[in-house]
This record gives sequence, C-alpha cells and structure tokens, in this order.
Amino acid sequence: MSAGKTGETKSYRDLAGERIRAAEAARKQREERFPDVAAVYDGFYFSFESTDKRSGAFLAGGEGVVGTELSLKVTEAGAVQIIARDGAVIAALEDEPAQRLQTHHANGWTIRAVLALTMYHNDENRFKTEAACFCYSSTLDEMSKHALDTFIGNITYRINKGAHPGLSLNQEQFMKVIESKGSWYLTKNAPLPPREKGMIYYKRRRTWSEYLIASASRGNRGCKIVAILFWVVLAAAIVFAIWWFFFR
Repeated sequence: MSAGKTGETKSYRDLAGERIRAAEAARKQREERFPDVAAVYDGFYFSFESTDKRSGAFLAGGEGVVGTELSLKVTEAGAVQIIARDGAVIAALEDEPAQRLQTHHANGWTIRAVLALTMYHNDENRFKTEAACFCYSSTLDEMSKHALDTFIGNITYRINKGAHPGLSLNQEQFMKVIESKGSWYLTKNAPLPPREKGMIYYKRRRTWSEYLIASASRGNRGCKIVAILFWVVLAAAIVFAIWWFFFR
C-alpha cells in the first residue's frame, strides 16, 4: 500500500504473483488426481536366449515375429517362463527382470510383453532376443487401464516399424498418457542392447509378409488366404527363375 497526497491509502494487486499462485494451485490439483507412477506402472526391456532346437525355431520362425505378444507364466516356485503356443517352455528368465515380474505378479498386476528384436550369433548358432515389458496395477480405474493399453499398442506399433522406444514413464509422462487416453506416447528411442562380437541383428522390424503371418496365426481367415497366396506366388516365382536361368 502507498499514501497519496490526500492521505488516502491505495492498494496494488500483485497480478504476476496471483497468476503464479493460481498456476501452482492448478498444477497441484492436477497432480492429486493421479497416483504415483512408480506405484502403478513399470516398463522395461528384458532379454533371453535360445537354449535348444525348439527355442531356436521359435525365435527364427513365424512365432517369433517382432511385435508378437509373448506368453509369460510365473510358476508356483516363482520361476518366470516364456511359453510357446504349443505349451513348450522357450526360456526361463533370471535375475533382476525375473524378480520384478515376480513382484508384479504377486501384486496382481497386468503383465504384457512383446518381442522387440532378435540377434543371431552365426558361429555359435544361437539367438538372443529382447522383449519390451509393460506392467500396470489392477488398482487403476478402467479409464486409466484402457489408456495404458492404447499406449502399449502405440509403442508396439513403433517397435514393429524398427524403433526402440523408451518404456519407463516419469510422473508427468504418465499423466499425459492417461489424460490423452493413451494417444500420447514416447518418441525418444532408448539405446539398443549391446551386441556380442559375431552377433548380427536378425530381426529388427516386422515385414509386410510377417504382418500377414501374424494375423493369420490369430485366426484371421482373410489373412490366412492372402498368406497362402503369397507363399504360392513366391514358390511359383522361384520355380520360374530356376527354369529361366537353368533350363530355358
């Protein structure tokens, strides 16, 4: 306040300060609507290797297409296994990833994992695969669960295209995912896993033919027909090429 010539007092409003305080109050009110992200969501990559002929066939063939959702099983003994469609155990996870998954499973969380990339060691005839894993709490409301499922779909789409996006979320990013109903997603890539000497990237993205194979494996009749036609045409092209170059 200040005094004028007449002795009257004038008050001045701190408009800038009021705006800052209002913005701070709005921010706190927004944050209070969301749980702590560390208590409800966990995203990370884990890796596993082929150990026998069956697991090698899984990773090399149509079952191990990039973007394929993996079937995880936590046994009564606490082991975390990756299971093929025929029930075969492809791999058993160990160490820190297994411990995280065991904890989330014990807490009743939803756990989803998709195959992100596969590397191959030619000299040792061995595959090493990385999977993207997403876990979220069953205590979330249905809107938040739906938003996270949409977010996971967006991240999987980027993985299918050859990207290697980050999976963990800080509090602000988590709030954006929920507020956008899952349409907001991370654009920054995480570092690729280190390759051992002699290893090459065997699968980094999903090809259009693998889209057909994956869709057919889910029971899409139209895609089954297209996939069959694709292989028929490919076989015919190979036969024609052999005839053209060697028997014509």
